[in-house]
Amino acid sequence: MSLLTRIAHIGDGTDDIAIHLFCAGLAEIHNNQITVQQFKNYWNMTTDEADDFDWLVTKYMAKVGDVARRNFIRDLKDILILTEGQVAWYTNETELRERINEI
Repeated sequence: MSLLTRIAHIGDGTDDIAIHLFCAGLAEIHNNQITVQQFKNYWNMTTDEADDFDWLVTKYMAKVGDVARRNFIRDLKDILILTEGQVAWYTNETELRERINEI
């Protein structure tokens, strides 16, 4: 299972991560309250899931400035909520990954 299927609830439903908790954790990493490794450990991420998380953190860190980084978290949260809701735009991991790459 990939991290994206866990946070967007498009997998089999086992071991899902609540979108609000996930995005709140990203914000706490942003605020230097927790480390990336603490976040990975808390959610018991597999190697593949940790690689997905590193991809997201790399995209996040590429944003310049506080506002741009907070906007990334906001946009990611919106996309994940739409995916969880099974809207027509993002119904599988490939579509989700493509959309996140546009942020």
